[in-house]
Amino acid sequence: MRPRRSRCTGWSWVTGTAATALVLASLSGCGGYPASTPSSGRVGTASAITAEVMPWELAAPISRAVVVAQGRRIIIAGGIGVSGASESGVFRLNPRSGSLSLMGTLPAPVHDAGGAMIGRSVFVFGGGSVSSSATVQAFTRQGGGRDVGTLPTPRSDLVASKARGHVYLIGGYDGATSLAAVLQTVDGRHFSLAGRLPIPVRYPAAAVASSNIFIFGGLRGTADTSTIQRVSLRSGRGRIVGHLPLPLSHATAFVLGGHVYVAGGRSLGHAVRGIWMFNPANAT
Repeated sequence: MRPRRSRCTGWSWVTGTAATALVLASLSGCGGYPASTPSSGRVGTASAITAEVMPWELAAPISRAVVVAQGRRIIIAGGIGVSGASESGVFRLNPRSGSLSLMGTLPAPVHDAGGAMIGRSVFVFGGGSVSSSATVQAFTRQGGGRDVGTLPTPRSDLVASKARGHVYLIGGYDGATSLAAVLQTVDGRHFSLAGRLPIPVRYPAAAVASSNIFIFGGLRGTADTSTIQRVSLRSGRGRIVGHLPLPLSHATAFVLGGHVYVAGGRSLGHAVRGIWMFNPANAT
C-alpha cells in the first residue's frame, strides 16, 4: 500500500498485517527541510514500529473505558460492558502476561470519561451514563473509589492528556453541544482555562508535544472531521494547522521519539486499523 500523506502536515501511513506494521515515513515537502538534512531537527527519518495482537484476551468485552498507565501496569476503569450498560469496575492489567485483577469499583458507573494518574490515584473526569456528568471520581488501591470534585460543566466524550504535571481535558460534550474550552488541573479538583479549540469536537485524539496540545479529528456535530488543531500552552491560542488523510474520530494519540502517533478510530462509520505518524515541528 502506498503512503497516504497530506501535503503540509507530515503524515505517514502505517500499514501491514495484524501482527506487524511499517511506518513509511517521508516528511519532506511539508514546509520543513528536505529529507537529506535530518540534522535540521524538523524532518523525521524512516522508522518502524510493531503492532501485535496479544496472545491473551480480557476476561470480558469492554469499550470506551478509561485506560491509564501505572508504572508497568495498566489500569482500566469504567467503560461499556457486553450488556451495553456503563460499568464501574477498576482493573489492573499486566500487559506482559495478560493477568487481570479486580481492584475495586468507582462510586458511579461511567463511560466516555477522561482519565489520568495524579500521584497514586486514578482520576476519572466526567463521562456519561444516562447523561453527561460533571463528577470527578478518584480511585486508590488502599482507599477505593470516591467523588472528589466537580468539573465546571458536565463533560463526556473527552480526552485527558498529561504533561509536565498538568492534566489537560480536551474536547467533549455537555449534553447539548460540543465544548471548545480546554481545561487544566494539577490536583484533579481545581480547574482553569488552558485555551480554546477553534472547532469544538467530541471523541478526538490528543497529545501534548513541543509546548502545544495537538488535537486530531473528532466528531463535529455528527460527522467525523479530518481537522488537526493546535492549542499553545504558552498563550492558550488555538488554530487549525492541517488535516488528516481521512475523517477520523475515536482514535488514540501518543508521543514517541518526538513524534505523535495516531492509532485506530472510526471513519465514516467503519473501524480503522491504520496508524499515522505526525511531526509536530512541521505544524507551523
